[in-house]
Amino acid sequence: MIRDYVRVGSLGEALDILDSVEQVKIVAGGTESFFQISAGSGSYTCLDVTGLQGSDRMESRSGAVCLGNAVKVSQLSEVSSPSDWLGALADASKIFASPQIRNQATVIGNICTGRAVADLAVASMAIGAHIVIAEKGRTSRERLTSEAIRGLSRGKRIATHLEFDGPSGPTGSAYVRLGGRRAFTFSSVAVAVSVEVIDGVFGTVRMVVSPCLPPQVGNLEPCSGCGGNCRICTARRLTESEESLLGKDATMAEIDKSLKYYPWERIQVRDSYLYGSGSYRRNMMRVLVAKASKTALARAIVSGGLLND
Repeated sequence: MIRDYVRVGSLGEALDILDSVEQVKIVAGGTESFFQISAGSGSYTCLDVTGLQGSDRMESRSGAVCLGNAVKVSQLSEVSSPSDWLGALADASKIFASPQIRNQATVIGNICTGRAVADLAVASMAIGAHIVIAEKGRTSRERLTSEAIRGLSRGKRIATHLEFDGPSGPTGSAYVRLGGRRAFTFSSVAVAVSVEVIDGVFGTVRMVVSPCLPPQVGNLEPCSGCGGNCRICTARRLTESEESLLGKDATMAEIDKSLKYYPWERIQVRDSYLYGSGSYRRNMMRVLVAKASKTALARAIVSGGLLND
């Protein structure tokens, strides 16, 4: 139930409300917040942050991109395309929910839900995003990780901006997922890869996978019947494969070799009647990482004009 609805005009006012009022839901697009309120039994104050200065900011400067917390998913096409270094973000936004929801939902809102199936979180992590977080008395800029995303739900904090530092060399990225249909599907595996190519060898490489159904251990146990659609971000980077590629020839043969020897058994993937066995989805991770890597590498080569090198 909505107890009160407040649209603030300053960050200080928003933080004061978070500090003094119990049961506050931060609202931007509202596609998640209002659903959570209607599905719950509590009484909430809705804090609308779309009036904050810079909330609609969508800026590309000196190769870097900054998105305010009111930027809609459908607006991503204005700053990203499959052919550039933000290709993974463009890929994810095109298969995100439905056109109606893309026109209402915000980029940062999708990340802040902490869902294991959040398309934009996986894509942003692979591109190396940072999230700017404001709380009483301080503002911090944190690398976007699963731990950072889970931390957004703790304490009285507001995510104000999402920032992407521009690459230093030709870079391509891609996002793919295993899902049932085009709209309103919750993926069973999501993968994003970003590849930088410098002088014919791999520079920075980021490979992010999300099993979308958390292991049933400790505090990671999802709610009953959620079908993997819980608010526990479990995306992780394949650091061993990333590090093994640094300085190697920028070829798919090297990527295949790095994935072949990755310890996939470390990734806990639970069996599911809805999404298939854990072993099947773990195997699909490897297939999808290879597919995303091939696309990301091709985009990096094309963007750097390296086809004839």
